Amino acid sequence: MGEIPEAIFNISSLEVIDFSFNKLSGRIPSTTGLHLPNLEELYLGENQLEGEIPLFITNASKLQILSLSQNFLTGTIPTNLGNLRELRHMFLHHNQLTNEPTERELRFFNSLADCRMLRYLQVGNNPLSGVLPNSIGNLSSTIENFIIANAHINGLIPTSIGNLSVLHP
Repeated sequence: MGEIPEAIFNISSLEVIDFSFNKLSGRIPSTTGLHLPNLEELYLGENQLEGEIPLFITNASKLQILSLSQNFLTGTIPTNLGNLRELRHMFLHHNQLTNEPTERELRFFNSLADCRMLRYLQVGNNPLSGVLPNSIGNLSSTIENFIIANAHINGLIPTSIGNLSVLHP
């Protein structure tokens, strides 16, 4: 049990932060001054973290792996994750993440279309409660693994999802 020290996110030379599979609690530090220009991998999954996904994460322009799965995170999935142009793996499954209350569509997918290297996208087991946007078909042509099971998706599945031609069963 314990919290993530804020100071760790001020070490600008860090390339990997891995606190997964612990019993960390509290929130992910969200001070606006945090700057991680060299961070490539952030693993905070399998803990007891709560609160929202901090927006500073989108400033880590070299981030390739974002793993926040199996926590108690709430709020929405940031709609500016497309700023992470190097992102290859994003694991947000098994949290309590929701859609914007005033939106029907899951708008975070629109920005993820800018992540041209994205291969693994797991957002299932969250009460997202929304409609898949047509932009879902604009996700990376390299996406191999897309899991959105048990996310309370409603509406029609856009035909553009057929553009995701390299998905693995």
